[in-house]
Amino acid sequence: FHQARQENYASIDEKATLLAQNMHQELTAQERLEIKDELDGLLQQHADIARIDYFESPDKVQLAARLERLRQTLLTQTRLPVEIPHAGIEAYRDKRWVTRPRPYVDRLACAWLIRRYVNPEANIRYGATPAPDEIAFDMPNTEFSHRGDLCTFEVMLQILDLDDPVLQTVAEIIHEIDLGDGMYPRTEASGVGAVLRGWQLDELPDSEMEARGITLFEGLYVALAGHAL
Repeated sequence: FHQARQENYASIDEKATLLAQNMHQELTAQERLEIKDELDGLLQQHADIARIDYFESPDKVQLAARLERLRQTLLTQTRLPVEIPHAGIEAYRDKRWVTRPRPYVDRLACAWLIRRYVNPEANIRYGATPAPDEIAFDMPNTEFSHRGDLCTFEVMLQILDLDDPVLQTVAEIIHEIDLGDGMYPRTEASGVGAVLRGWQLDELPDSEMEARGITLFEGLYVALAGHAL
């Protein structure tokens, strides 16, 4: 059984070797897109084989690690350079916050992050224009907003200097739902996105969206943290 799976994994590994040889800094945007599509295909093939690898072939983990390294290399080459200051949590502990009404994934995730790490009793208002004493997030031309190809949640993680690897995984899910650029093919994104779209179609008030969003993202974080153990 291991031999059969080994042959399956070896076939993918050969393709990964060819792909790695074609990955270099001088790639055009079209070439990067083609490589990304091919890498996504290899990841899917690996997942398909892993589902029938009932006895956990040693090659499964080794190949998964190699494909992940290729994915990270491609992401590093693709990402737009952007400078973000690291201010830390204490600089925002007693601040008042504001964001746009009808919050969706990025704003709801940021609200969860603020209440979990900065201040559980934080004042978060939903409005079109920030007051002079408010810190705006996910609003145009503000400190906490999209930068380069980063969503607001990713920017907030860096400014608050939060380097928890589980938060990074959450950030990848948020990025995929919010931007849909295929940079992070996280399987959780479709489910989380479907739930959020359902709430929006239900036309829930902003306060209810926030309350539900905090529960959702707290559950997602705990689940991912447990999986990482």
